[in-house]
Amino acid sequence: MAIPLAIIDTPKLPSVFKFDFTAVFTEWLEYKKGQISEGTCRDYKSLGERFILNDLGNIEISAIRTSDIDRILHNFADAPRMYEELRSVLNQTFKYAIASGIINHNPVTLLPFKRAERESRGDLSPEKIHTFFNKIKDPKYDRIRQGAYVLYFFGLRPCELDKEARFENGFLICRNRKRKGGKIEYKKIPIPKQAREYLNFDEPITFSMSYPKSLDLFKKIFDDASVTFYNLRHTFASVCPERLVGKTYVHYKDDFMIRQMNKVKFITE
Repeated sequence: MAIPLAIIDTPKLPSVFKFDFTAVFTEWLEYKKGQISEGTCRDYKSLGERFILNDLGNIEISAIRTSDIDRILHNFADAPRMYEELRSVLNQTFKYAIASGIINHNPVTLLPFKRAERESRGDLSPEKIHTFFNKIKDPKYDRIRQGAYVLYFFGLRPCELDKEARFENGFLICRNRKRKGGKIEYKKIPIPKQAREYLNFDEPITFSMSYPKSLDLFKKIFDDASVTFYNLRHTFASVCPERLVGKTYVHYKDDFMIRQMNKVKFITE
Protein backbone atom coordinates (compact mmCIF):
# COMPACT_ATOMS: atom_id res chain seq x y z
CA MET A 1 0.00 0.00 0.00
CA ALA A 2 1.41 3.29 -1.04
CA ILE A 3 2.00 5.70 1.75
CA PRO A 4 0.61 9.13 0.81
CA LEU A 5 3.09 11.88 0.81
CA ALA A 6 2.67 14.29 3.66
CA ILE A 7 1.23 17.60 2.61
CA ILE A 8 3.57 20.27 3.83
CA ASP A 9 2.23 23.78 4.27
CA THR A 10 4.81 26.11 2.86
CA PRO A 11 4.97 29.16 5.12
CA LYS A 12 4.07 32.32 3.32
CA LEU A 13 6.87 34.82 3.00
CA PRO A 14 6.06 38.24 4.38
CA SER A 15 4.85 40.59 1.67
CA VAL A 16 7.17 43.36 0.68
CA PHE A 17 6.22 46.62 2.28
CA LYS A 18 5.02 49.21 -0.18
CA PHE A 19 5.18 52.93 0.42
CA ASP A 20 3.22 55.43 -1.60
CA PHE A 21 4.61 58.93 -1.93
CA THR A 22 2.19 60.39 0.62
CA ALA A 23 3.40 57.97 3.31
CA VAL A 24 7.07 58.79 2.72
CA PHE A 25 6.42 62.53 2.42
CA THR A 26 4.52 62.50 5.73
CA GLU A 27 7.26 60.50 7.44
CA TRP A 28 9.93 62.86 6.09
CA LEU A 29 8.06 65.91 7.44
CA GLU A 30 7.83 64.26 10.84
CA TYR A 31 11.57 63.59 10.73
CA LYS A 32 12.28 67.24 9.89
CA LYS A 33 10.42 68.56 12.93
CA GLY A 34 12.86 70.06 15.39
CA GLN A 35 15.48 70.50 12.69
CA ILE A 36 13.70 73.34 10.91
CA SER A 37 11.26 75.96 12.10
CA GLU A 38 7.56 75.26 12.44
CA GLY A 39 6.90 77.82 9.73
CA THR A 40 9.16 76.01 7.28
CA CYS A 41 7.48 72.70 8.12
CA ARG A 42 4.10 74.28 7.40
CA ASP A 43 5.39 75.64 4.10
CA TYR A 44 6.71 72.24 3.03
CA LYS A 45 3.41 70.60 3.96
CA SER A 46 1.46 73.24 2.05
CA LEU A 47 3.62 72.87 -1.06
CA GLY A 48 3.14 69.11 -0.99
CA GLU A 49 -0.61 69.29 -0.55
CA ARG A 50 -1.12 71.99 -3.15
CA PHE A 51 1.19 70.89 -5.94
CA ILE A 52 2.54 67.35 -5.46
CA LEU A 53 0.27 64.90 -3.65
CA ASN A 54 -2.62 65.16 -6.08
CA ASP A 55 -0.36 63.80 -8.82
CA LEU A 56 2.05 61.53 -6.96
CA GLY A 57 0.45 60.87 -3.59
CA ASN A 58 -1.06 57.43 -4.28
CA ILE A 59 1.81 56.15 -6.43
CA GLU A 60 4.29 53.73 -4.90
CA ILE A 61 7.43 55.82 -4.47
CA SER A 62 9.65 53.22 -6.14
CA ALA A 63 7.50 53.48 -9.29
CA ILE A 64 7.84 57.25 -9.67
CA ARG A 65 10.03 58.23 -12.59
CA THR A 66 11.84 61.40 -13.54
CA SER A 67 9.24 62.07 -16.23
CA ASP A 68 6.49 62.11 -13.57
CA ILE A 69 8.28 64.79 -11.61
CA ASP A 70 9.19 66.73 -14.72
CA ARG A 71 5.51 67.05 -15.59
CA ILE A 72 4.89 68.76 -12.24
CA LEU A 73 7.88 71.08 -12.38
CA HIS A 74 7.19 71.99 -16.02
CA ASN A 75 4.12 73.90 -14.81
CA PHE A 76 6.47 76.28 -13.00
CA ALA A 77 8.97 76.91 -15.77
CA ASP A 78 8.06 80.60 -15.64
CA ALA A 79 8.04 80.74 -11.84
CA PRO A 80 11.68 79.99 -10.92
CA ARG A 81 11.27 80.47 -7.18
CA MET A 82 8.40 77.99 -7.01
CA TYR A 83 10.29 75.57 -9.27
CA GLU A 84 13.26 75.77 -6.91
CA GLU A 85 11.17 75.19 -3.78
CA LEU A 86 9.19 72.28 -5.23
CA ARG A 87 12.32 70.60 -6.57
CA SER A 88 13.92 70.96 -3.14
CA VAL A 89 10.95 69.36 -1.36
CA LEU A 90 10.84 66.48 -3.85
CA ASN A 91 14.59 65.97 -3.72
CA GLN A 92 14.66 65.87 0.06
CA THR A 93 11.76 63.40 0.17
CA PHE A 94 13.46 60.98 -2.22
CA LYS A 95 16.81 61.32 -0.44
CA TYR A 96 15.03 60.44 2.81
CA ALA A 97 13.51 57.38 1.12
CA ILE A 98 16.96 56.27 -0.05
CA ALA A 99 18.47 56.76 3.41
CA SER A 100 15.60 54.70 4.85
CA GLY A 101 16.23 51.83 2.46
CA ILE A 102 12.88 52.23 0.71
CA ILE A 103 14.31 52.98 -2.75
CA ASN A 104 17.77 53.00 -4.26
CA HIS A 105 17.59 55.84 -6.75
CA ASN A 106 16.53 59.49 -6.80
CA PRO A 107 14.49 60.45 -9.88
CA VAL A 108 14.97 64.15 -9.13
CA THR A 109 18.71 63.97 -9.81
CA LEU A 110 18.33 64.25 -13.60
CA LEU A 111 16.25 67.41 -13.37
CA PRO A 112 18.30 70.60 -13.44
CA PHE A 113 18.62 72.70 -10.33
CA LYS A 114 17.62 76.24 -11.22
CA ARG A 115 18.39 78.70 -8.50
CA ALA A 116 15.98 81.60 -8.75
CA GLU A 117 17.46 85.06 -8.68
CA ARG A 118 16.73 86.85 -5.43
CA GLU A 119 15.32 90.30 -5.90
CA SER A 120 16.66 92.97 -3.64
CA ARG A 121 13.92 93.65 -1.14
CA GLY A 122 13.97 97.27 -0.06
CA ASP A 123 12.52 98.94 2.96
CA LEU A 124 8.96 100.25 2.96
CA SER A 125 8.40 103.89 2.12
CA PRO A 126 6.93 106.11 4.87
CA GLU A 127 3.63 106.10 2.98
CA LYS A 128 3.51 102.30 2.97
CA ILE A 129 4.41 102.16 6.64
CA HIS A 130 1.47 104.44 7.43
CA THR A 131 -0.74 102.18 5.29
CA PHE A 132 0.53 99.15 7.19
CA PHE A 133 -0.24 100.58 10.63
CA ASN A 134 -3.66 101.90 9.63
CA LYS A 135 -4.94 98.84 7.78
CA ILE A 136 -3.57 96.06 9.97
CA LYS A 137 -5.94 97.11 12.74
CA ASP A 138 -8.79 95.66 10.68
CA PRO A 139 -10.13 92.43 12.28
CA LYS A 140 -9.45 90.47 9.09
CA TYR A 141 -5.73 90.78 9.90
CA ASP A 142 -6.07 89.44 13.45
CA ARG A 143 -4.19 86.23 12.60
CA ILE A 144 -1.07 87.97 11.28
CA ARG A 145 -1.05 91.25 13.22
CA GLN A 146 1.16 90.20 16.14
CA GLY A 147 3.69 88.51 13.87
CA ALA A 148 3.82 91.45 11.48
CA TYR A 149 4.45 93.90 14.34
CA VAL A 150 7.29 91.68 15.58
CA LEU A 151 8.89 91.59 12.12
CA TYR A 152 8.70 95.38 11.88
CA PHE A 153 9.96 96.26 15.36
CA PHE A 154 12.61 93.51 15.67
CA GLY A 155 13.73 92.77 12.12
CA LEU A 156 13.25 89.01 12.35
CA ARG A 157 13.11 86.63 9.44
CA PRO A 158 9.62 85.13 9.01
CA CYS A 159 11.04 81.65 9.76
CA GLU A 160 12.13 82.91 13.18
CA LEU A 161 8.53 83.43 14.27
CA ASP A 162 8.19 80.06 15.98
CA LYS A 163 7.46 78.54 19.37
CA GLU A 164 10.98 79.32 20.60
CA ALA A 165 10.48 83.06 20.14
CA ARG A 166 9.42 84.77 23.36
CA PHE A 167 9.41 88.00 25.34
CA GLU A 168 11.54 87.83 28.46
CA ASN A 169 12.74 90.56 30.86
CA GLY A 170 12.35 93.39 28.36
CA PHE A 171 13.85 91.50 25.40
CA LEU A 172 12.66 89.41 22.52
CA ILE A 173 14.61 86.17 22.35
CA CYS A 174 14.51 83.90 19.34
CA ARG A 175 16.66 81.40 17.54
CA ASN A 176 18.80 82.62 14.66
CA ARG A 177 17.67 80.33 11.86
CA LYS A 178 20.50 81.14 9.47
CA ARG A 179 23.41 79.54 11.32
CA LYS A 180 25.35 77.04 9.23
CA GLY A 181 25.98 73.43 10.15
CA GLY A 182 23.02 73.27 12.52
CA LYS A 183 24.73 75.61 14.99
CA ILE A 184 22.28 76.81 17.63
CA GLU A 185 22.44 80.52 18.36
CA TYR A 186 19.92 82.96 19.77
CA LYS A 187 19.15 86.61 19.20
CA LYS A 188 18.34 88.88 22.11
CA ILE A 189 16.79 92.17 21.03
CA PRO A 190 15.51 94.94 23.34
CA ILE A 191 11.80 95.70 23.11
CA PRO A 192 11.48 99.21 21.59
CA LYS A 193 9.42 101.64 23.63
CA GLN A 194 7.13 102.32 20.67
CA ALA A 195 6.48 98.61 20.19
CA ARG A 196 4.89 98.29 23.62
CA GLU A 197 1.86 100.20 22.35
CA TYR A 198 1.19 97.61 19.67
CA LEU A 199 2.35 94.23 20.94
CA ASN A 200 0.22 91.85 22.98
CA PHE A 201 2.67 90.22 25.36
CA ASP A 202 0.17 87.50 26.24
CA GLU A 203 -0.01 86.22 22.66
CA PRO A 204 2.40 83.84 20.88
CA ILE A 205 4.96 85.42 18.56
CA THR A 206 3.70 83.52 15.54
CA PHE A 207 1.25 83.66 12.68
CA SER A 208 -1.85 81.60 13.38
CA MET A 209 -2.08 80.40 9.78
CA SER A 210 0.32 78.89 7.25
CA TYR A 211 3.09 81.07 5.87
CA PRO A 212 1.72 81.14 2.28
CA LYS A 213 -1.73 82.21 3.53
CA SER A 214 -0.17 84.74 5.91
CA LEU A 215 1.85 86.24 3.07
CA ASP A 216 -1.17 86.42 0.77
CA LEU A 217 -3.10 88.24 3.47
CA PHE A 218 -0.18 90.59 4.16
CA LYS A 219 0.01 91.59 0.49
CA LYS A 220 -3.64 92.71 0.63
CA ILE A 221 -2.70 95.44 3.09
CA PHE A 222 -0.78 97.20 0.33
CA ASP A 223 -2.64 95.84 -2.70
CA ASP A 224 0.84 95.09 -4.02
CA ALA A 225 1.96 91.57 -4.96
CA SER A 226 5.64 92.56 -4.79
CA VAL A 227 5.58 93.32 -1.05
CA THR A 228 6.74 90.54 1.28
CA PHE A 229 7.43 90.15 4.99
CA TYR A 230 11.10 90.74 4.25
CA ASN A 231 10.26 94.37 3.51
CA LEU A 232 9.53 94.73 7.22
CA ARG A 233 12.92 93.23 8.08
CA HIS A 234 14.70 95.60 5.70
CA THR A 235 12.76 98.55 7.07
CA PHE A 236 13.99 97.65 10.55
CA ALA A 237 17.57 97.49 9.25
CA SER A 238 17.25 100.90 7.62
CA VAL A 239 16.28 102.70 10.82
CA CYS A 240 18.26 100.85 13.50
CA PRO A 241 21.87 101.48 14.57
CA GLU A 242 24.31 99.20 12.77
CA ARG A 243 25.21 97.35 15.95
CA LEU A 244 21.60 96.29 16.42
CA VAL A 245 21.40 94.63 13.02
CA GLY A 246 24.70 92.77 13.04
CA LYS A 247 25.09 89.03 12.67
CA THR A 248 24.89 87.94 16.27
CA TYR A 249 22.91 90.32 18.51
CA VAL A 250 24.40 88.47 21.47
CA HIS A 251 27.86 89.92 22.00
CA TYR A 252 26.82 93.12 23.71
CA LYS A 253 25.75 93.90 27.25
CA ASP A 254 22.07 94.35 27.92
CA ASP A 255 22.33 97.99 29.00
CA PHE A 256 24.26 98.89 25.83
CA MET A 257 21.63 97.20 23.66
CA ILE A 258 18.83 99.02 25.47
CA ARG A 259 20.54 102.40 25.08
CA GLN A 260 21.03 101.80 21.38
CA MET A 261 17.42 100.74 20.88
CA ASN A 262 16.18 103.80 22.75
CA LYS A 263 17.79 105.94 20.05
CA VAL A 264 15.63 104.40 17.35
CA LYS A 265 12.60 106.28 16.08
CA PHE A 266 10.22 104.02 14.22
CA ILE A 267 7.60 105.40 11.87
CA THR A 268 4.19 104.30 13.06
CA GLU A 269 0.90 106.07 12.48
